[in-house]
Amino acid sequence: MKFTINIDSPSHDLGPEHHINEYKPTPAEEHLPEWFKGLTTNDTMKTAKTCRGLYDIMTSGYMVVWPFDVTITRDENNKLFVKRTRDDNREGLFSSHPQVQLGMYPDAAVSMQKFGVEKVVLPYKVKTSKNTSIMMIQPPYRPDLKTEVMPGIIDTDKFYTPLNVLFTIKPFEYTREVKIAAGTPLAQIIPFVRSAWEIGYNKIDSKLDQITQENIQSIDRYYQKKLWTRKLFKRKVQ
Repeated sequence: MKFTINIDSPSHDLGPEHHINEYKPTPAEEHLPEWFKGLTTNDTMKTAKTCRGLYDIMTSGYMVVWPFDVTITRDENNKLFVKRTRDDNREGLFSSHPQVQLGMYPDAAVSMQKFGVEKVVLPYKVKTSKNTSIMMIQPPYRPDLKTEVMPGIIDTDKFYTPLNVLFTIKPFEYTREVKIAAGTPLAQIIPFVRSAWEIGYNKIDSKLDQITQENIQSIDRYYQKKLWTRKLFKRKVQ
């Protein structure tokens, strides 16, 4: 399956093209959080590093990062908003969806935003293989990030569109500005094949359940060693 990022020529005063290329989306596996990379594990002390489910969600798909430095600041009414660090110009880079569009959506963060839900307009268009879509989510297990993605799904095999990321700003107590450096993870994109699914309800397979439990008890890291399949999200070889 193919996941293609098409990069526009520099627009909206984003800076030189080499800067855009430097911060284009790349495999999520290249953006593991420092707390996870620093974990060690051994026979007597198992850590989160042995959990394949946690590893899979953090490394699935591709990471969209900030292609320019941004600053989160407050206005005179204590409302939060984001701007590019080197100037105050938001035009062409950011747009928004006012809180009224969400009705009674119970998220205190939205009410703290000057412009409502923020949307950053990025210089990329996404094209995926036939019958595939992308799911855009918040990079998981990243409490250090200052923004929170509003997740969604786009049928990118048919809708050839600039990559826009909707997000809110996490409330913070400090009166000072908060800066986010270019290259910081912004959103995670996971491509998937669309298919029709049907839910069913059956009794537990007692034989299969017994075999599984016996294997878990007798084989160290049974799932990781015997059942887990590596998911591949690679760079294209030039």
